[in-house]
Amino acid sequence: MSSSAEDTTIKPKQKKQAASSLEEVEETVSRISSHKGVLGVMIISEKGNIIHSQGENLLLDRASVVLKVKQYAKAFFSGKEEDSNENNDVDGLSFIRIRTQQQELLIAPSNEYMLVVLHNPLISNIEKSIM
Repeated sequence: MSSSAEDTTIKPKQKKQAASSLEEVEETVSRISSHKGVLGVMIISEKGNIIHSQGENLLLDRASVVLKVKQYAKAFFSGKEEDSNENNDVDGLSFIRIRTQQQELLIAPSNEYMLVVLHNPLISNIEKSIM
């Protein structure tokens, strides 16, 4: 066997880690989705590919827009007009929240992925006012 073929072989330990990571991701998405007012949850890659989604289709249609929001926010806080690809870290950008009267978009970026939640804050506020 050539050494390049050996390098691409996935070891059983790596498979277990990947499976447990996937289970953790699905568990986290399910937990977030169960909160009142959550309309959808999506995980997208740094390039805008949808890794996982649950709920509202509106998020699926707007994955590329969410990616641009992150890029614009990063450019705004770094003081640069354009986001250079020299350094792919998020430069301390940890959370973005955009709210309208009816919905809010919550974005938690990391170096490789973004967690995106579409939420209707009115649903949780109505229940609080009833209690």
